[in-house]
Amino acid sequence: MYKMLLASNNKYKEREFLQFINKSNYPITLLTTHLAKDIGIIPETGSSYLDNALIKANIVYQYYRLPVLADDSGMELTEFSNLPGIYSNRYAGSNTNDKDNCNKLRKFLLKKKLTFTPAKYSCVLVYQYQLNKYQKFEATWNGKICSLDLYPDEGFGYDPMFIPNGCNKTLAELDSSYKSTYSHRARAVRKLMKYIIEKSL
Repeated sequence: MYKMLLASNNKYKEREFLQFINKSNYPITLLTTHLAKDIGIIPETGSSYLDNALIKANIVYQYYRLPVLADDSGMELTEFSNLPGIYSNRYAGSNTNDKDNCNKLRKFLLKKKLTFTPAKYSCVLVYQYQLNKYQKFEATWNGKICSLDLYPDEGFGYDPMFIPNGCNKTLAELDSSYKSTYSHRARAVRKLMKYIIEKSL
């Protein structure tokens, strides 16, 4: 059984990863801890999802000396230079929340007179198992962003605005089991699991 420590202070991501991994038959135990208390807030100063995931993975690995799972992810408007991208979590500025980010994005779309626009969620996972040694796993989830004010208090991130391809509801309206099956993060986790399983054979 492989053990790895999740490098995240985001309680929603933590819940998702635990659901993906610990509640499955994967040969992994995902550990969580109070990173903010032990290390503080880790600055995401990279220029890509991979850069930011590696920053988190390296800092957490060096502190705990345990294998680490780190991710960076974001929502991208494909017809607008993939904004907000790596800045998704702080699109509305520092010391803001998901609702602030959604409101800013909604205002942007309304200014463009758009009700819908193509979008995707992107995720890069980093599994760091030794100092400066890691594997990366990437996945995307295509759909569209809706500028209507739907279920603003459900889900997290841009879930109240994101409608996956093949659906007519936002992620905030869909059951969590749907997201845990089809999301960008779930797909990246499955790639990680495939790597772990093949490595253990």
